[in-house]
Amino acid sequence: MFTAGIFFVLIRCLSSSLAVHEDLHRQLLTRTANYSDIKEFLNTSEPIWTYNSTKEYRVYCKRDVMYNITNEMIIFNRSYEYKNDSISYWVQGDFFYPEGWQIPIAILIGMPGGLKDGYELFLYKNDANTCGVFNTTITFTGEPFFWFDLRVTNSSITTGPANDCLQFYYTVVHYYKKRRMVRTRTAVSIGPSPLRCYFRIPPCRFLQVVQWA
Repeated sequence: MFTAGIFFVLIRCLSSSLAVHEDLHRQLLTRTANYSDIKEFLNTSEPIWTYNSTKEYRVYCKRDVMYNITNEMIIFNRSYEYKNDSISYWVQGDFFYPEGWQIPIAILIGMPGGLKDGYELFLYKNDANTCGVFNTTITFTGEPFFWFDLRVTNSSITTGPANDCLQFYYTVVHYYKKRRMVRTRTAVSIGPSPLRCYFRIPPCRFLQVVQWA
């Protein structure tokens, strides 16, 4: 009975991981982007902030802080504010290398040691490695859904993302007909031009990161 239970859990984990891999492979075949080394971008002691997002519900002050990184995976703490709640939790991202590629361009995400919920595909970054565009897809649901994030490193939060990151982000958003933009703490509507953007530094409350056990 115990062995059968373990076998069932392993099958569930394997099925979930295979579904995530298959969906990611399918997306790679249908999208063109300047895919970049996601490990290089994430391998920083700086917090990485979400500057813009097409996510349907508003979260504020979203940031990722790396705890540990290897060639195979990254462990980081993700925190944000939603309504009146402060949320903080750990994420394990397994680096995804497409067949024949020498660099990882995505992470398969989930709770450490748990099932994979989906993936974050790294679509673009600037040369200075201070901003990047991500496509997050959640597959561990009845109906998979996705959104786009424009993220910046902590050292560039005051100046904002580079122009090429902004242009790529809005080009992708326009292409997928996602008009609703969510700002970190400040929501601003976009004008007729997809490249118009206004941003003010948010009065974020820095969250207390839960300690890694």
